[in-house]
Amino acid sequence: PKASENPDKYTFLHNFQHPILEQMIAYIGDVITEVKVISPYYDGDMHALKLLIEKTGRASCSILCNHSDIHVNLKKLPEHVRAYSSQMDEVKRYLHAKTYLFKTEYDEHFIAVGSANCTTPGLINIPGQKGNWETVAIRQVTEEKSNQFYQSFNPVEILSENYWDYTQPPKEKNDHGLDISFEAIYFLYDIEIRLSTDNVQKPISGNISFHLGNITKGPFAFTDTFKN
Repeated sequence: PKASENPDKYTFLHNFQHPILEQMIAYIGDVITEVKVISPYYDGDMHALKLLIEKTGRASCSILCNHSDIHVNLKKLPEHVRAYSSQMDEVKRYLHAKTYLFKTEYDEHFIAVGSANCTTPGLINIPGQKGNWETVAIRQVTEEKSNQFYQSFNPVEILSENYWDYTQPPKEKNDHGLDISFEAIYFLYDIEIRLSTDNVQKPISGNISFHLGNITKGPFAFTDTFKN
């Protein structure tokens, strides 16, 4: 559905067949001139963010992340994208919201809220093709409500000279780390964790722990050979 077909109501999107980013843009329908991204996680190379900017026709863009979070590689931030951190001194909590605020050429405003981080598995891919299972609720709102919502995170702009505070330290020369993804499958009395990597074959071993709500299991040792 498009916003014009569903005014003043939430529309729920999922990525079981089509990517979340593709559906959000199709739902809005009009030319997007501004995007504000609120997300704790981004690709190491900012691939999903770059594609979001490209798919919206080079809309003005900003991101909001946690303060001094080394998991957000601002050194890879696309040119002209402004970065903000959420600094709420009275409430020391981790930013975990995933929200996208859009503005169109007709000064219409939309908010999309859900589970999708600004990452390739969250926004770009679908399950079965290296994507997470994601859902998002999107609706049109007034400019006032959009601004109030964004300002409630107390955004403070991050100056470029502080970008190193948001960058992981370089790996040691002898660190031959792998990029590993995992899939969790829940059974009645058990959980199966399937690990995978893009490397054709490389035996690895290590330890893994599981945190399910207030329950922690592990660490458990594992050894495996990954195949593409």
